[in-house]
Amino acid sequence: MSTKTTGTFVPASETFVETKSNGPPYASKPTYGEFGGKQSSGSEIPGYYGKIRRGDLLPITTWWQFEVSGSFSGGREYKDSAGTTYTQAKPHTNNWPAGTRAYIDSTFASSFIEPDLLDNVATRAFVSLTSSTHDSLTFAAELGKTVSMFRGISSRILDLTSSLSPNKWASAWLEGRYGWRTLSYDMQSMAKAIEELDKRSQFYKATSHTSDNQHVVETSSWTHLDSTLENTLDINVEVSYRGLCVGKLKPPSFGGDLITTGWELVPFSFVIDWFFDIGLRLQALSSATLTGDYSIGAGTKTTISGTSTTSILSSSGTGTYQYISNNATANMEATLVTRAPHPVGFLPSWNPRLDSLKVVDLVSLLIQRFSK
Repeated sequence: MSTKTTGTFVPASETFVETKSNGPPYASKPTYGEFGGKQSSGSEIPGYYGKIRRGDLLPITTWWQFEVSGSFSGGREYKDSAGTTYTQAKPHTNNWPAGTRAYIDSTFASSFIEPDLLDNVATRAFVSLTSSTHDSLTFAAELGKTVSMFRGISSRILDLTSSLSPNKWASAWLEGRYGWRTLSYDMQSMAKAIEELDKRSQFYKATSHTSDNQHVVETSSWTHLDSTLENTLDINVEVSYRGLCVGKLKPPSFGGDLITTGWELVPFSFVIDWFFDIGLRLQALSSATLTGDYSIGAGTKTTISGTSTTSILSSSGTGTYQYISNNATANMEATLVTRAPHPVGFLPSWNPRLDSLKVVDLVSLLIQRFSK
């Protein structure tokens, strides 16, 4: 509502909170533990309590909840051809017309969810549950390389301390990263596998996690009265992904399969896996023939925070009504949580996992390759 005034213009503000879900909030219980939402009575699963008493495996249900909160502040001043000034001491729909963003909705929040990452965490959880704790077959296949690492280690260290050869330093770096570090992990997984030999449980669970961060700036402009207005959306977005696999099957403590071991023995297969998750999909393919009762799901938590600001970009000063000022800001925080059953994926996807250490690895590999 606009009011005629001759006094000082004071911008106003108001707060808002909005919550939406696909049913009553927290209307379904995840499979054996909190997953993408709070627990409740599990009313979406028919015969829920009976299934609990019988020890049945509960399915992962589809659920989502969206909440946005924040505040609007600002307002606008304009005058007519007679010089009368009008004020509106709070944001108006003209501050954010169609095509701009007055506040964040669930559709916009869900647009940041990457299907490939969702598929990746679900598949990794399945592989973690169904693969052996210790990959004995790959360990045996690479035993020769392991033994050769111990031979002449003292002379290699002495040679390294007295040499500035990039090739020798690159070789030492890669040996530490993919020789001794890998051997350390093998020993840890072997110890864990021995501990799990006598483990007995009705259900076994595996999870996987990853996250993605973005900084998004969107601008749009439009004309109202005699002015061109501009809106800027400036937000930070974090999406956390979680895969979950629960099953009535115990993963083997020691084992392995020819498909994944063959891939591990391919030269530079680990470099390819930095960009395409081929190794993961081969492991999933190897486990696909397993029989047993299991449930797979994936969930996300998208957190968005930032501002939506409108201001006058330019003014012709010739209209019947002329803007004196038109400023409005929305400070917003939004959270979208989702959960759904998810199938195992077998097709490799583009999933770059480069970090600073892998960049050093890549440089060391190139030095080795071109220094010979």
